[in-house]
Amino acid sequence: MKRFLFFAVTKGHVPGVYTSWEEANEQVLNFIHPEFHCFNSYEQATLCFKARIYMISLEKAATSELSGNSREASSQKLPLLCGGARRRPVVTWLPVIPGEELNGDFAIVSDMEEWLLKACYEAKIPGPCFFKQERFLRDDGPYFGFTVVVPGDPFEIPLSVKRRFSLNEKAAREDAALEMLDRVVELSGKEIRDFNYSKVKLLRDSNSALRAKVGQLEDAYEKLMASYESLLNAHIEGQSP
Repeated sequence: MKRFLFFAVTKGHVPGVYTSWEEANEQVLNFIHPEFHCFNSYEQATLCFKARIYMISLEKAATSELSGNSREASSQKLPLLCGGARRRPVVTWLPVIPGEELNGDFAIVSDMEEWLLKACYEAKIPGPCFFKQERFLRDDGPYFGFTVVVPGDPFEIPLSVKRRFSLNEKAAREDAALEMLDRVVELSGKEIRDFNYSKVKLLRDSNSALRAKVGQLEDAYEKLMASYESLLNAHIEGQSP
């Protein structure tokens, strides 16, 4: 951490931009699910910090609305065990990248983060910032996940994506970069003419169409079952259908 000059702590005891790792480390020590990023530019650090804090506030508001509880569990300290040892937080479920997506059978693998940087440069918008999270499951861990933020609302909307977790840190980072790349390309009107990228996009579009079809079939099935149960109840009660 000594090679960096600024540290943006977005999830910690006291979030903020710090000028030393010692100060920043105090904010994430013994904090459940801390989040921070390192910079060599104060302007970039503050821009990314503000953008990420804004997205966190939106996430909290959405969670509070769904659960009816505004208390943030991550603000608690790690529970103490016997002898003063601290236990890592345990998470029972995460959106994890399936193992079949992590195989190494491709002859050429494009670096999604590199593509994302190029897309941001071509669109004349600030470069992306990756905030890393770690989670621990009961049997495995740590799992890594990334939230990507493009600061400054370059398209007049907040640009932030949060993607799946993986035991492979590089895979999780690439997964988040790909999602942000899709958004930047769509919003900027740019186009990537690369075989692998185009193939992934076609497969995603096809998958989305299949999901929509499955959703329609599920709705039709639910209606059919409701009709069947209504007829069955009528028959049991001796009523004519």
